[in-house]
Amino acid sequence: MKKILLTIAAIALFAVPASAQMFSVWSDAEMTTCENFGAAYTMFPVYLILEPGADGAFAAEYRLSVPASLIVQVTTPAADISVAMGDATNGNGISIGFLNCRVDTEWVYSFTMFPISVDPGFIMVEPNTSTGKLIVATCEEPLRPELAASVYNYFGWHDTCLIGTQESSWGAIKSLMD
Repeated sequence: MKKILLTIAAIALFAVPASAQMFSVWSDAEMTTCENFGAAYTMFPVYLILEPGADGAFAAEYRLSVPASLIVQVTTPAADISVAMGDATNGNGISIGFLNCRVDTEWVYSFTMFPISVDPGFIMVEPNTSTGKLIVATCEEPLRPELAASVYNYFGWHDTCLIGTQESSWGAIKSLMD
């Protein structure tokens, strides 16, 4: 019985929903670099990317946390954002709506960061602190249901980018069955 329960737990741990909504943070819109080891007082760009999943995205709610060593100099929303309520960085978070259903992986916001020091830290996508939600509203009509979103990475400022990984490997779970 123990082996069956552990097998079910392992399958559930690694299962990815068919309609996974994913946020990530990169230094370019092409998603090639997610860290910066630049000099203080030298501005650099950061892009918040949304991968909408199979059901598309009509709205999103999140918070972007920025380390104290970085100041957000310029915030530029994507052209297809029809409404934005809140603050995209730090603060409590933001709720945004798109003009049309998003079906492709694209940037949502771009930021120009101004580093005041080289103290390391991470730019992270987190739940909106006002609502506690990190969600995407899908394009499925008429109700446009909310789906929990995932975070792919933490952008490293003078630290190595952290890519999301499972805390438990299959080998570690399998060893519990022996």
